[in-house]
Amino acid sequence: MGTGAVNPDLWMEVFGVDTEHVDQLEIIRRAGLVDPAETDRAFRWLTEKAGKILYDGDKLTEETFKFQIACYLATKEIVKERKIDFLGVKCHYDLSEYQTAQCVAADFMNDPWDWDGPKEPTVYSCEADSDGALTMQVMKLVSGLPVMFVDFRHYDEKEKVFAFCNCGAFASWYAARSENPEENLKHVTFHPLIPKYAGKGAHVQFIAREGAMTLGRLTHTKGRYKFTLFRGEIVSMPAEKVAETCPQWPHAFIRVKGDPYALIQSYENNHVHGVFGDYIAELEKFSEIIGIDCEVLS
Repeated sequence: MGTGAVNPDLWMEVFGVDTEHVDQLEIIRRAGLVDPAETDRAFRWLTEKAGKILYDGDKLTEETFKFQIACYLATKEIVKERKIDFLGVKCHYDLSEYQTAQCVAADFMNDPWDWDGPKEPTVYSCEADSDGALTMQVMKLVSGLPVMFVDFRHYDEKEKVFAFCNCGAFASWYAARSENPEENLKHVTFHPLIPKYAGKGAHVQFIAREGAMTLGRLTHTKGRYKFTLFRGEIVSMPAEKVAETCPQWPHAFIRVKGDPYALIQSYENNHVHGVFGDYIAELEKFSEIIGIDCEVLS
């Protein structure tokens, strides 16, 4: 995962952000030390609130689901202890292949609530995508909202819509954009991990609610950062459309303002980050203050 490597000098010089490495196996170690009573309480809450939990007796069982919950609780503990503002966890393939995928942790770190009540979202990127996490943190600070992490996955030329999806760090707040977790979680299905991953546990699947989005990413070439931005609209699509990509993963079906093929040619990464609403002007001003280029594609 090349995006997992941070240039600490460049981050400090451009953004004033310090970095710290914690081996991700520390999550697994601490998960084994979590109080089972806390895990059980969270498990009961999710069992009651979630739309469906599709246990298969192998990858997704009550035991493997509880261990994913324990990983989330362990991650919260590490973040609090080390005073981490935002983070990325590599997961692939060390954890997803040999332990458990971190999809539950990625979801609830990014959400504005969990079973303990309302909380501030903590930006968490998949694949330890450092520039992705940095992008998400900027978008969160500008908007005050959860930020999504997805892939360019598929473009449907007939419907003029992108299918953006990713296995993990997509806050389930986007399922209904409600401050009431029950309204969001009733749209969520926990699926067993796809066969590609040999590990155990669940993916957090839902379809994002319709609405205007600001999308983009910080990228850098030869030490020079650039903020690439574009506008899009999450649109409603039939639920069965998720089968065209990966039906176990969360999806946002987005129409962009502008030429989609020009967007594909100009955008410099497979990961896309977005926040509900129009924050183009604020992110342009951020880029101006920081002293980096900003390209608005649509």
